[in-house]
Amino acid sequence: NRIPDFPLWQRWNDYGIGLLLKGKAELKQAAEAFSRVATFGRYDGPMNLARVQVAEGDLDGAMQSLTKAMSMDPKPPSWTHAWLSGVVNRQQGHLEKAAELLRGTLETKVVERGFDFSLDYAVRNELGLTLLDIAQRADVMGDEAQFDDFLNQAKAEFERVLEIDSENATAHANLAKIHGLAEDSEQQQ
Repeated sequence: NRIPDFPLWQRWNDYGIGLLLKGKAELKQAAEAFSRVATFGRYDGPMNLARVQVAEGDLDGAMQSLTKAMSMDPKPPSWTHAWLSGVVNRQQGHLEKAAELLRGTLETKVVERGFDFSLDYAVRNELGLTLLDIAQRADVMGDEAQFDDFLNQAKAEFERVLEIDSENATAHANLAKIHGLAEDSEQQQ
């Protein structure tokens, strides 16, 4: 039995992913591994480095890594780039851009590979949280119509998550939060 001969970039990438999945204590080593992958001209390096940077809270670094990944040939899968860019944009407070990117990810279907991201509850939860952030910002600004609109959009996203995963804790917790916000809004009227 011969061990498969994987390319060196792939071995570094797999090593980095293993470190990334281990958690905070291994992030520095994961970043080093993904930097090595980038030296091979692979988008996987900067894309995965962006994941490390998000975990570390280095959002500017993550955005730079995402930009670098898009400059490579071949380019990263559009759905992965859009999802990760949406996460970074949300954390940077660019909520409308984040919502646009996350919606784009959810609308992606890659039939030949069997991908239907509309069923990805992690992306849908992220969109729901982004819409909830927009609603809360509108509430602070006193824009009742926008508050109600985005609160309802967020509610719809979390309800869709429960259609996919009826026990999803994030969706349940945020639907409870939305219910409380809606009640507070009604009592203030």
